Order: sequence, then C-alpha cells, then structure tokens
Amino acid sequence: MRKFWLGFIVTSVIGIFFYTYLYYSEKGSFPGSDSDYRFLIGSILAANIIGTVIFLLDKLLDSLISWSKYMAARLIVGIVADSAASIGLIYLLGWLFSSIVVPVLFTYYYNTLLKLEILT
Repeated sequence: MRKFWLGFIVTSVIGIFFYTYLYYSEKGSFPGSDSDYRFLIGSILAANIIGTVIFLLDKLLDSLISWSKYMAARLIVGIVADSAASIGLIYLLGWLFSSIVVPVLFTYYYNTLLKLEILT
C-alpha cells in the first residue's frame, strides 16, 4: 500500500509539471492564482490514471515473466507494454476530453492539444 501512495504522490507531481509546461508554452508565463484550475485537476487526474494502470500492468508482468530468469525479455516487454499503455491512455483521455467532456473548448485550446500530441 505504501508503494501505491508513493506512486500517487509522484504521478501527481508529474501532472503538475505537465500542466505547468502546457500553460507556460501557451501563455508565456508560469501559472498564477488566476489560472484555470480545471485543467490542473484534469492533468493530475490523467497522470494518476496512467500511473495506476502502469503500476498494475507491471505487477501483472512481474507475475507472468520472472526477472531472475528472463531479465532482458522482461525489460523489453515492460518498456513496450508501458509505452503502449501510456500512449493509448493519453489518446483515450484526450479523445474523452475533446469529444465528450468539453467539445466547445476543443477549438479554443487547439494549440495546447497539439502540444500534447507532439509529446506523445
């Protein structure tokens, strides 16, 4: 349980950094007290969803492929599976965000979403 909470804190910080990057690249300044906190919460939530899925996927891979017997295979499978899961979740969450949650804001935040796709 301690690993889960540590992962939650680390992915929340990554979500805050990601939000800061997107905000700075869009506005040219760091987010202040007048910034839109809905996107900060969405960024933290997305980072935690992706982090939790990767954590659970790695636990599943640990039970299927032994590190001691097949170290290289487990490493390669882990990198490929984690990358595919994170990219797939980023696209899924981006699609949910852009088409279901706030379709009106998609045109307003088009540049921000383009930067998100460039990162993936």
